Amino acid sequence: MNVKLISNAIGSSSGFAKINDLNVANDSFTISTASTHEGSIEIISINKILSDYQNCFPFILKIDIEGSEDDLFSSNTDWVAKFPIIVVEPHDGDSLGSVK
Repeated sequence: MNVKLISNAIGSSSGFAKINDLNVANDSFTISTASTHEGSIEIISINKILSDYQNCFPFILKIDIEGSEDDLFSSNTDWVAKFPIIVVEPHDGDSLGSVK
């Protein structure tokens, strides 16, 4: 089995994000969009990953993105039909981890 680590954030479209530490608890982080790449993480879409790795057969997609699910499923969702199994850890809408 070949595994490729992609060290990016995932979203509905390309861009940049910053992870903000609220210094409240180990899981108290928020994500905000960033206007530049300096000090931020590149956001890529699942469509981009599928385009970059056309010889791969998508099978299972596990989504645990700490509140950014709204953004991921807000647009450009044609990739959903390409995965036989999608596992999502939903969040209850709290402000932690949401893209602003």
